[in-house]
Amino acid sequence: FFFQAEDGIRDYKVTGVQTCALPISGLIDVLSGEVDVESAIVHKESPDIDVLPAGNMLNADAEMLEGGAFKRLLHQLESMYDVVVIDGPPVLLASDSQLIANHADAIVMVVRAMSEQRGMVARVARQLQGHRAELLGLILNGVKSSAGGYFRKNYQDFYRYNQASIDLAARRKATGTKR
Repeated sequence: FFFQAEDGIRDYKVTGVQTCALPISGLIDVLSGEVDVESAIVHKESPDIDVLPAGNMLNADAEMLEGGAFKRLLHQLESMYDVVVIDGPPVLLASDSQLIANHADAIVMVVRAMSEQRGMVARVARQLQGHRAELLGLILNGVKSSAGGYFRKNYQDFYRYNQASIDLAARRKATGTKR
């Protein structure tokens, strides 16, 4: 995981759980050889998750993600964990995500509903083509389902379809017919 630093203090959240608010070591420090990965990993009990914070962003350099140290670190993490998730910056704002895509197996884009300009998602997808990682799809966040519209209509359609299936099954059971 990569997290943004603010004044040397890391305050990040994983699945809604605050994990740390101290100046700590992380990815940058591991790649620069200042600490080993085991001492930089932060473990949380609830949820049971390990996080490798960004580390000292003053020493951060995008080229660190191109070097052999990053590749070796990913191989080490892959041997330690079933799944390794890397949270990168927006693709259009920083080169880091494209550098990470050269080492990752898969990419999932996160897009905020109603805030991205038309064509932006397609542009990002085109930029990520040709990298090692396969684009699996996207996560649409910030959706306001209570406002109605697409999600409300689909839920209503699903409810009507499901209720009709239940009613049909009850009629068939009552009459003893199978089809």
